[in-house]
Amino acid sequence: MEATVINMNRGFTLIEILVATTVFSLALGAMSSLFVMSLQGQRSIFAQQNLVDNTRFALEQMSRQIRMARRDETGICTGSAGSTYSGGGASIIFIDPQSNCRTYDLSGGIIRMRLDTGQEFRNLTSDDIYIERLDFDVRGREATDGEQPRVTIVIDAKDPNQHSAGIILQTTISARSVDVP
Repeated sequence: MEATVINMNRGFTLIEILVATTVFSLALGAMSSLFVMSLQGQRSIFAQQNLVDNTRFALEQMSRQIRMARRDETGICTGSAGSTYSGGGASIIFIDPQSNCRTYDLSGGIIRMRLDTGQEFRNLTSDDIYIERLDFDVRGREATDGEQPRVTIVIDAKDPNQHSAGIILQTTISARSVDVP
């Protein structure tokens, strides 16, 4: 009787190793691509949230103060006796509830605030966002015009790093104090 010898030292062939390596590389590449895309999506979402938060904070801060504005009886702050607001376009001046002559304006892509004429401006928005447009549309600013004072604010903001789309926010505020002759 003849003994059959079985070769137990059989390994993988070169073709099998190449096929396995190719399949593994394709799977790893697909997973890496999904991971990178999810990181980019997360970065975009964080940038958009930061943009919305910063812009909303500035809008709410300005709205709260503009709503509580008082008439400037002497004209020292607004430049016109009996007016509630002065300015329009990219800046507005008014007397706030604490009797400060408050100014909001746009400079270098940042919304700034100043409490009194002689003081320095302080930034209201951070350097993380860029304000392309700040517009104050003032109606009924004089006591004798027969209109309730109201201000429409439009803010056009974007992410300076282009991680997210820009936003445009708009609101209209009427003065809390009744302005009737």
